[in-house]
Amino acid sequence: AEFQSDSIICRGVESPFNAGLSQDVYSECWSGYTWQFDDPTMRPITTTDASYPIPFPTTGNFGVTLIVTDINGCKDTAQSNVIISGIDAVFSLSDNTICAPTDVDFTDQSTSDTTITSWFWSFGDLSFETDQNPTHNYGVFQDSIFTFLVVENAVGCFDTTGQQLITMYELSSSVNSTPFFPNICVGNTVNFSASEPGGIDLSFDWNFMDGNTSQDQNPSNQFDDAGTFNVSVVYTETATGCMDSTIKTVNVQAYPEAGFTSDGDSLSIFCNPQNVVFTDTTATPPSHSTQWNFGNGSNTATGPQAGTLYNVSGEYTVTMIVNTPYGCADTTQRVYNVIGPEGSFTIDRDLICRGEAITFTLTDTSEVYDWVWDFGDGNSATNVDPISHTYTFVPPNGETVGKLVVFGLEGGCPDESTVPIFLHEVVADFSLNNQTDTAVAFCFQEFDTENNSLNADNYFWQFGFGAASSVEQPGTLVYPEPGTYEVSLGVANIELGCNDTMVKTLTLHPIPDVLSLGDTICEGNVGEISIGNAEPTSEYVWRSLEDIADSTATSTTSSPLFTANYEVAVVDTNGCTGIDTATIFVINPLVLSDWDTTIVIGDSVCLPIDAEAGLYIFDWNPTDGLDCDTCGSPCLQPLEKVAYSVTVTDILGCFTANANYTVDIYPETFLAMPTTFTPNGDGANDIISVEGWGIKQLEEFRIFNRWGEELFFTTNEEEGWDGYYKGVLQNNDVYVYKIRAYTWRDELKTLEGYINLLR
Repeated sequence: AEFQSDSIICRGVESPFNAGLSQDVYSECWSGYTWQFDDPTMRPITTTDASYPIPFPTTGNFGVTLIVTDINGCKDTAQSNVIISGIDAVFSLSDNTICAPTDVDFTDQSTSDTTITSWFWSFGDLSFETDQNPTHNYGVFQDSIFTFLVVENAVGCFDTTGQQLITMYELSSSVNSTPFFPNICVGNTVNFSASEPGGIDLSFDWNFMDGNTSQDQNPSNQFDDAGTFNVSVVYTETATGCMDSTIKTVNVQAYPEAGFTSDGDSLSIFCNPQNVVFTDTTATPPSHSTQWNFGNGSNTATGPQAGTLYNVSGEYTVTMIVNTPYGCADTTQRVYNVIGPEGSFTIDRDLICRGEAITFTLTDTSEVYDWVWDFGDGNSATNVDPISHTYTFVPPNGETVGKLVVFGLEGGCPDESTVPIFLHEVVADFSLNNQTDTAVAFCFQEFDTENNSLNADNYFWQFGFGAASSVEQPGTLVYPEPGTYEVSLGVANIELGCNDTMVKTLTLHPIPDVLSLGDTICEGNVGEISIGNAEPTSEYVWRSLEDIADSTATSTTSSPLFTANYEVAVVDTNGCTGIDTATIFVINPLVLSDWDTTIVIGDSVCLPIDAEAGLYIFDWNPTDGLDCDTCGSPCLQPLEKVAYSVTVTDILGCFTANANYTVDIYPETFLAMPTTFTPNGDGANDIISVEGWGIKQLEEFRIFNRWGEELFFTTNEEEGWDGYYKGVLQNNDVYVYKIRAYTWRDELKTLEGYINLLR
């Protein structure tokens, strides 16, 4: 038997005992290794495992015996001593019920069978310490605090305390006041009260920030100065010395010193009627409300500035009351005396057209010595009654004001009255090609008229060449020839009875006539273009896709490879532009090749030559059967094979070309007829007609119904039957046809049969 283990083991910690060095151990059926201990609290352990973890519950020096057994039941014993070390973590608090902020002393009471070497404290507020007996300050309130201690001895054994609870309470007090929101005036008193919801046996120390203090729990204080006072109270718990404080803000406003002025204070008298504007001049406090009573029975007003109309002579007391936001009020009054003349007027009508007159008449006067008429159009008159005035100007909004100003003795206390006057204006106005001048000039052309008249509903145009119109917008005008014309527009508004006329002079300059001359050249030569009627005062510009030697000359040159056009624009002294086109015809060499074709007897064919007309000369041989023996592409209708030769030259003798043409004839002829057609109007197969080759003359094409009634007849090969008879589309059925025709070979051919009509 033999085993190994640690010589020093921490109490309660499982430590492995290894008997793996023992030999011939039989470890079946729960036998093999038996461990016995000198510690009387531990029972023997038998196991089949050579290594086994064993915890020791008691500290001390103990012997450990191993007994091993082989397969024959023989035993052997090994013995060794181990030291069991233990440590117990214990601590105490100076206080476990506290208010913040406060210090708590922690005292270590841990024990061990050897030296304790380290301490680790957790104070429950995320703070830690490693001293043996620390003191910790709790400065922030929290509901519950759990603390614990971890200790370790010299052989590495450690222990942790159970958690100890520290209970914290928060010292607090709430402060109320009467009024609840202490916004007061100078001299007012505020009653304060402090509660005791947190803490026991609190003392109070008040500072009202105006030189006054108090130690009462519920004091009162009168504030005799304006300002903002942050009243503070410090409350202290007598038993612990814990303290806290709070602030209650008191706003104190001074009483205002009411005062006001008016815009009539500089006047010796107030004239009737008099508009008076009053202005609050109260200086302190800067923020206050103002209420006015003007003493004339009108509604009261509010605001730093207000006004009223005094239109009856008399004595009036004006009262102004000012209030601060905290209800601090002051009142002031002033007396005003109002005197003056009175007068009004009438007009014979208040709605006129421009150019008409209104009569003004003075009425209902009292104490009037002089008067002035203001007609609202910049004109006036003095001491005339009645008076008639003609209006030649209409304001933008069509409304003005007629005014009478009456004066008392020596021009004092002017009084005025007004009436609205409505002026209507009908304005004739038009533009020609967007030109608004009274005299306009254009190059001869079509041009547009635009009616820009105002307030009109009837129109009469005269265009100066015998034409007239009564429409609002006559649109585009076409004059017969260049010249000078007088265009007039008369407009009216029937409901208002107003009218107006505008006349404009229209000059239409002729378009300059330009005659351009071209040229005909052989390919590779230079052509000339020129103006046949050039004027020295006109300007000319040539334009083309080809190069031009001088694009502004009246005569210039160009060398196109093919026939080309040259546009020339001429601008005369009136700025009018005429345009013409000259052509340089280029004779290019013709490339001809022999040509042959075959046609059905009776058909026509044209002999193709691609050549520009007028530039080439054609010599055909022979000329028999050709519809044109000097043309580039003559046509013919041969009945047998024919052959032609042609020689082509140009008018300048630049080039010559030759070619041979052969037309062969297919002699076969026949008649044919489709078996079905569908006259349903879809554009496909709606008409049935004679078909075939070599037909010279259709003698007859007839269609019959099943009862022998003829429904269709024609001798025109190009005409067919559309399925109608006497305007009625025939039914789906089988119909009989009969055809007789002569061919170009002078044969009479016939064809009979049936066709199907499907709708």
